[in-house]
Amino acid sequence: LFSRLRRLAIPAIILIGLPIIFFNLLYYDAYFRHLPANAGKWWQLGYLDVVKLMNQYPDKTVYWNSRFDFGYIFVLFGNQYDPAKFQREAHRSPGPYNISWVDSFDRYRFVNDIDWSNLCTDSNALYIDNTDNLSSTEQSYHFDGQLHYPGSSTFVYAVTSPQTCHDQI
Repeated sequence: LFSRLRRLAIPAIILIGLPIIFFNLLYYDAYFRHLPANAGKWWQLGYLDVVKLMNQYPDKTVYWNSRFDFGYIFVLFGNQYDPAKFQREAHRSPGPYNISWVDSFDRYRFVNDIDWSNLCTDSNALYIDNTDNLSSTEQSYHFDGQLHYPGSSTFVYAVTSPQTCHDQI
């Protein structure tokens, strides 16, 4: 009886072990290889690069459609913003579930929507939006540039100046 159990043990281990090894390999392949390439959007890939873009225009007021994505956190982190200064300057509004939205601080405005047809209301600004937020007519707007990340969002931006706004009149 004992020798018969020993003969069955090796095939039983193989029968149980092979699927475990196979499904673990599938999991690790999906998690470490495919997830980073396809899920950058959920990790907000590119937001720190948007902050770098903002820093290229230090004299512009920034309008960023990231209020619901808490984009201000990336501005604070990317610029190593003084927490005490932020607490003094931040303008907040109440949101759902006892969340407070940060609407603005310093030169940064975090908005719900950008009216791309009427940008020259502020003739010294940088407007940034996610292409996921744009309607089909807004996507045909002539943007000054874009930041694209595979598996993540594409950000478009427009830079206004007194000169460019004067040319549009």
